[in-house]
Amino acid sequence: MNFIRLYTSAMSMKIIVTIFTIIPMLYLFTNTLKASGDIYNVEMQLLLIASYIFCALSDVKYLFLLIIQSLASFISGICINKYPRYAKIILFFSIGINLSMLGFYKYYNFFVENINNLISHISGFSSIPLLQIMLPVGISFYTFQNIGYIIDVFRKTTSPCTDIINYGLFASFFPKFIAGPIERSSNLLCQISLPRTINIVSLVDGLYLILWGYFQKFVIADNISVICKKIFLLENPSFFILCAGAFAFTIQIFSDFSGYTDLARGYAKLLGFDLLKNFNNPYFATSPSDFWRRWHMSLSQWIRDYIYIPLGGSRVSTIKWIIVLFITFSITGLWHGASWNFILWGLYYWLLYLLYRGWNAFVPGFIKNLRYGTLVSIPLMFIFTNLGWLIFKETDSAYLWKYFTISIYDWDSAQLLPAVYLICYTFIYSLPLFIVSVFMFCRENGANLTFYNRVYFKIVLIPLLLLSILLFKSTKSSEFIYFNF
Repeated sequence: MNFIRLYTSAMSMKIIVTIFTIIPMLYLFTNTLKASGDIYNVEMQLLLIASYIFCALSDVKYLFLLIIQSLASFISGICINKYPRYAKIILFFSIGINLSMLGFYKYYNFFVENINNLISHISGFSSIPLLQIMLPVGISFYTFQNIGYIIDVFRKTTSPCTDIINYGLFASFFPKFIAGPIERSSNLLCQISLPRTINIVSLVDGLYLILWGYFQKFVIADNISVICKKIFLLENPSFFILCAGAFAFTIQIFSDFSGYTDLARGYAKLLGFDLLKNFNNPYFATSPSDFWRRWHMSLSQWIRDYIYIPLGGSRVSTIKWIIVLFITFSITGLWHGASWNFILWGLYYWLLYLLYRGWNAFVPGFIKNLRYGTLVSIPLMFIFTNLGWLIFKETDSAYLWKYFTISIYDWDSAQLLPAVYLICYTFIYSLPLFIVSVFMFCRENGANLTFYNRVYFKIVLIPLLLLSILLFKSTKSSEFIYFNF
């Protein structure tokens, strides 16, 4: 019964589409893994059809939106290369098409609602109507991917794609379609343009990533989400109950999003593709800048390369750097959703950057370079990250204000025990994630742990992960959090 529930979960359509797209992979495999041109073309066409079916499963009309944006970007790339004299005009036109569609579907009601509130406050009435718009799945991800491609062609760091099938697949490749990673043409498009081979290593790696992704989602994130829902429904949570809720959401959002990314990377590996890594132990970060080098890496690198650095980055004066950073984090927050809490979340990290820069400027070097300084900097940054996720989660400004004005003395012994229980409950479910994170942290700092990459080790882990999913999967599955972005 648990096995059936697993396949009827929120990710069941991904499995169905994978079965459909695995046909060309098997076809390649039976041909001794050496694809001829004809077979390669058939494979690309089948993968594109499968990706479009995957998109149409949410709402078929949004498939046309995806196709329009893909065609506009594809044609713009060719025109930029063919007509360099008008390259800048074509670039702005293409970016405008992509951003206008993203802006209309994701932000129209947000801006209209705020304009109406302002007009109502001034004149007592408002007249701009709101629209019933459903957010197209994956639009934030494939819009940024299209824009990145066009800018790369304009900068001549990548060659324009001349095959409409290949570019269509680059824009819509189903494993990463809903929640990334945001791919670069230098990575995914190059792989699409060349025939690939499938071997036992990539198959084992893919299956391991899929099961580890399911484990993070169904065992860790979904079980912990029960705590989050109960705590954040409370009218007046105590300080320590709120701390337990913030800690639970911190673990939930990481295992939820990281789980999806590993699923995407795993399914892509089964088809011979390597998607970008999206996480690198973000909760072991020592500073805000270190956190953004580790969290949602495909987005943070995209914003760094296409917004932060073009605006001047860290090479400008201090005052201008503060303004550039403000713009960068405002966009980062707004990208996540049409709500003020996301903008505040982005600006929260802007303030953290300023605080940490001030710290580095005025604190003596011997203090910053203490041998065991990470034993302080990592927990401190983890606390700051928890506070940030509290802003990220709460869309009601009244409740958000209440959370940040709760006194540490607002508790009694009757509330302390449930808070300790909830924190322990969260830690127990997140223990496998913690062990993996410590293991990766040790590797990052020079420990010789090469056995992790060996095939036989993952072959042993695969049945253990599958058994753990079947035994400990939450009975209340929830949608992936980043499906909403």
